[in-house]
Amino acid sequence: MMVAAHQHLDLAADDVETGDALTHLDDDVAGIQRLHANGQAGGAVEGRRVYSRDRRNVVSVAHLFAVLALTAALRGGAPEPEIGRPFDMKPDETVTLDGLTITFHGIGDDSRCPTGVTCVWAGDATAAFTFEKAPAAAMQRTLHTNGRFERQTDYDRFVIRLEDVRPYPKSSATIARADYRAALVVTRR
Repeated sequence: MMVAAHQHLDLAADDVETGDALTHLDDDVAGIQRLHANGQAGGAVEGRRVYSRDRRNVVSVAHLFAVLALTAALRGGAPEPEIGRPFDMKPDETVTLDGLTITFHGIGDDSRCPTGVTCVWAGDATAAFTFEKAPAAAMQRTLHTNGRFERQTDYDRFVIRLEDVRPYPKSSATIARADYRAALVVTRR
């Protein structure tokens, strides 16, 4: 009886082409369920899944969407940086644009006046970077949000400007290192 159950699952190629496979498959599943109910199927078909063509298509499409979602999550959904357009970097992230490699090491100090507080000066946030473009030597630089300090730097035909550091501090909350974002704009000299 076990052999009959396995043979019954094998569909002929012409059945698949003519669409008769779905009818045969439904009959096969019902037959296997009867065999299991009567205890005659043994363990031969235990754990084996039988899908109709429509079910296989749905499963295939679901797998495709899962792979696409995973790919988007790994990329972070952020567009590639472009010359002349602002882009965000998170701590310890490295990006390359037009041969220039920029590594954002993180925020060194954030003394900006928190929202809702009156301060005697606006404060400053410092962001540490490394810039590299062969054959020039790598350059480490700390850029500032306050215009009284170095906010931009020149490196190998590029101008790198720190536009902003987010989030802006609040008096009631501490910002975790990983939550900071540095907004840069890179232009050509």
